[in-house]
Amino acid sequence: MYPLSDSPTFPPTLVSAIGSASSLQAGNDFVLWQNENGDGSYKMYDTVIKSNINVGDVLNDAQFLAVNGDTAVWTNNTTADTTNRGIRPSATLVAFSWPMK
Repeated sequence: MYPLSDSPTFPPTLVSAIGSASSLQAGNDFVLWQNENGDGSYKMYDTVIKSNINVGDVLNDAQFLAVNGDTAVWTNNTTADTTNRGIRPSATLVAFSWPMK
């Protein structure tokens, strides 16, 4: 990854050491991506401190992920309840801001 503020003569920053990455999302000071190693895990890199951030498995079941500015928002994979037809489907959004304040 090449930061826009650094000279292109510097070598790129390696942010994913295992396999390839997909679904890259960039915020103001961080990037999130999904590993293509089969487990569906997500990784995060802080561009200010130039370090990987441990996100654990909180995003592993994400069905939708969007990053804008300092915020990441996602929905988790949930099983629909089809036994009671009177209940309308619902979705829960989960979010965090970075850097944490």
